[in-house]
Amino acid sequence: MKISVMSVMAPDYKLEDLVSIMKKIGYDSIEPAVGYKKALWDTNKEWHISETNIKEDLKYLKKLCDENGLTISSLATGVSMFDLNKVEKIFSAASEVGCPMSRVGVPIYDGKTRYKDIFEQALRNLEEIEKIARKYKVKAGLETHMRNIIPSASSAYRLVSRFDPEYIGVIYDPANGVIEGWENFGVDLLDKYIAHVHVKNLKWIPNVTNEVSYFTQNKWKWDWSSIPDGLAVWVQIIKALKEINFKGALSIEDFEGGYCKKPEGITTEEKLRRDFNDLQDILKSV
Repeated sequence: MKISVMSVMAPDYKLEDLVSIMKKIGYDSIEPAVGYKKALWDTNKEWHISETNIKEDLKYLKKLCDENGLTISSLATGVSMFDLNKVEKIFSAASEVGCPMSRVGVPIYDGKTRYKDIFEQALRNLEEIEKIARKYKVKAGLETHMRNIIPSASSAYRLVSRFDPEYIGVIYDPANGVIEGWENFGVDLLDKYIAHVHVKNLKWIPNVTNEVSYFTQNKWKWDWSSIPDGLAVWVQIIKALKEINFKGALSIEDFEGGYCKKPEGITTEEKLRRDFNDLQDILKSV
């Protein structure tokens, strides 16, 4: 397994600075954020890769990676699976730099449209996305994520199981399951469909202010934590991944100290070093 960084956890670094520090720490690869807004160094810039100028930006990243001994593990895009033109544009750009996978946005379930209707439309679009993936030899990754239609391993398996895992895979994010969708049998159920793993952790804490938001549930709210300290048990998860002979990237996206902003209480570089060491220790222990 290779250790990667999902660059959205480093909004205060430009690409060249992030790649440089990753090399010094010992990371293997980077999962660049594509089309995210409000980079701290330029509030009008999409970071770290512009969706508008994706081919030029990815070529620049590839050059940086080649110079620093890194690879590009996947593209972290939010492009909807229902926007096939954008999906093809991104897969074409990924193919040109040898990037093996790109995330494809999975629809949200908010109760306004019947789940079955959204699911059936997703299946129809995945048939077209599989054709695009075959054309460019770039795998489509669908993330297990709270609030979307595949928050759990079993719901993700139901969506992807009729497709070729060479071209349609799952970005397995067990920490998201702390909020919604945790299933202890997730790894061995998804098996060959697990294409990429997001590594972070979360915890529930008392909602002492009684605030009402996406982060809260009655008297509790969820918050980010370090990898060893949250509710997702990474020793068990890594052990299960080894048992299915997973060879892909473990991509760290630690948001402790703040999501998509310069962290408070810890620097981004400190997180990058700490998380790399924590994950290395887990890998060595199982």
